[in-house]
Amino acid sequence: MNADALTLQRAPVAGVWTAQADESVFAARFNAAPTGELFAIVCNARNRALTLTLHQANASATTLRLITATRTLELPTHGAALTATIAARAPEHDALITMLGTPGDRFAIDAGGAITVLPWTDAIGTTLTACR
Repeated sequence: MNADALTLQRAPVAGVWTAQADESVFAARFNAAPTGELFAIVCNARNRALTLTLHQANASATTLRLITATRTLELPTHGAALTATIAARAPEHDALITMLGTPGDRFAIDAGGAITVLPWTDAIGTTLTACR
């Protein structure tokens, strides 16, 4: 078991996941009421690059730590909205697809000590599978 998994005992944020897809871009977006988009996972299927963005986060954070029951993955970020870009050949690429692409109850995001717990949805699996 992942030592960070205790964070998953927190209640998930209330909101709704949406899925979007066009010819080469797939996205899973979490909208929290009433603030709007909180988190997005986007796959560019042409180059298999993944982009994760956490809005309304601690702007001084330099990493997003994604936490599941079995693993924690640390991703460097850039920008005011914390954005992590993962190239197809980056070691984190396949790790992310494996850990979040598998159905689960929830996962957490740690941005500089601020923990956000989100429910898992099939839209995440579909988005990540497009970038395999």
